[in-house]
Order: sequence, then C-alpha cells, then structure tokens
Amino acid sequence: MDRYIIDFYCHEARLAIEPDGGGHNFANRESLDQKRTRFLANKNILVLRFWNYQINRKLGKSRGLSGIRILANRFVRLKKAEKLLI
Repeated sequence: MDRYIIDFYCHEARLAIEPDGGGHNFANRESLDQKRTRFLANKNILVLRFWNYQINRKLGKSRGLSGIRILANRFVRLKKAEKLLI
C-alpha cells in the first residue's frame, strides 16, 4: 500500500493483518508501526496486529495462514451484515 508492505490484506474488508516478530518489540520499531497504522487508518484500513507466538500457539504454525484467512472472511461477513442493519 503506497510505501508500505502489508503482510495480509483483504481489500473487500479493508483489513490488514500484521503478524509481528520480536523485532517489533523495540521502541523505534513500535514508533514506525504506529506511524504505519495511522497512515493506513487514514485510508480507512483497519490494522490488526498479533505477535507471531500468539498465532503459532493458537493455530499452530501449519494452520497460521488458514487462520488468518478465516479471520478475514469472518470480518467481511460482519461488515456485510453491518451494512444490512444500517
């Protein structure tokens, strides 16, 4: 997205999912991540961040990508349902 690379992006839901490793646990990296999140929010994109260990613990390494895809699909369905209620 412009100058940023998004790990997982669902255009239909305008949802970015960012699995973060240990390198994101430093103050300078956190500041860059916040700047990036604000940039994407200004483009009406919601950013969800998870630590890699959370994904691996909850889903297992082999199912991590599938779990992210399932999360994005559920989010799309919620957004569609929300539009029906308005």
